[in-house]
Amino acid sequence: MNILYISHSSLATGSESVLISTINGIEKKDIDNQYLVIPYSKTNNFSKQITKGRILKQYILPFKSIGNKTVKSICCLIYNLYSILFICSIVKKKNIGLVYVNTSANIAGAVAAWISGRKVVWHIHEQPNRNTSVIPSSFQVLYRAMFLNNRFKMVFTSRKALAGWEKELNCKIENYTIINPPTKEIIGYTKHQADIFTYGYIGTLVESKNLITLIECFEKIVRYSEKKTRLLIFGSGPLLSEIQETVKQLDISQYVEIKDFNSDVSSFYSSIDVLVQPSYNESWGMVIIEAISLQIPAIITKESGVADILTDNTECLLIDPCSKTELFEKMKLILEDQPLRESIGRNAYRKYKEMNLTNSFKNSVYKIIYDK
Repeated sequence: MNILYISHSSLATGSESVLISTINGIEKKDIDNQYLVIPYSKTNNFSKQITKGRILKQYILPFKSIGNKTVKSICCLIYNLYSILFICSIVKKKNIGLVYVNTSANIAGAVAAWISGRKVVWHIHEQPNRNTSVIPSSFQVLYRAMFLNNRFKMVFTSRKALAGWEKELNCKIENYTIINPPTKEIIGYTKHQADIFTYGYIGTLVESKNLITLIECFEKIVRYSEKKTRLLIFGSGPLLSEIQETVKQLDISQYVEIKDFNSDVSSFYSSIDVLVQPSYNESWGMVIIEAISLQIPAIITKESGVADILTDNTECLLIDPCSKTELFEKMKLILEDQPLRESIGRNAYRKYKEMNLTNSFKNSVYKIIYDK
């Protein structure tokens, strides 16, 4: 069988890294040829992560992902028409048996797969909820038609994500599977030993990550606690200037460090005592899994798919992202209660080992591709 993978991005983080794991994980003896389509970008880290010899041919096409605004999404769909038709021609010429589409934002890949008439695996990484709409309401009819098409095998990161999409599209999705994303080994990590207690956030700096609330709660910690504390923010994105201005206005610049994201995440984890991910919406949260694989306790949003598998107050601390008070109280608790902090780290690590995410992911992907 020939497989065509369509990525929504040329980056190599988050959902893209999951697709990379999929491509690299399929045994060559089980397939004929693998092809790849990625959008044009000045930066292409995606291709660099693919094991040599895995992809027979790569196509770089001009297409964009949709957002949650109608006008922008319609413009993207129009802009993507050439690439959609080109992808359909690839499917026909290369006798593609399976089209593997990554993320719900990948409208070009999904529509092309739909038109092609082939078997489709659509790996959804986003999660609509009461705080966040992933697609415009005007696109719900289109998405519902594809989600319910019997040629589409829908893959969700968690049951919470599945429930969110069923509510968003007002339908019952039947042809689906739940696959928790794999995690990568963090090389070079050393346990944080400094006398300054450090809260850490890692990820994209965007509004949906609820970072302004995190900074405001941290400011209260600084004023409240006699212990030396620090907040390390490791990432980049459009919210950077607002974050910097908020830190300045709250007069906590000496307690907050902001570093650009880079691939050496071991330096980040080696610098923190607790991970704080207070996002309004977090379909899975791969950085949470990375943290607990190192026995670092985590404060996470109840909107994360990881909340499906971690128990509150035992394996993590869960917070309502809309409650600033709740986030502050949990940040205060993890600072003051060292036995709790250590037990959460140990318990979460035990759960992580039980899940065996990497092997489980590989086996699950194999089953959906070959209908085992």
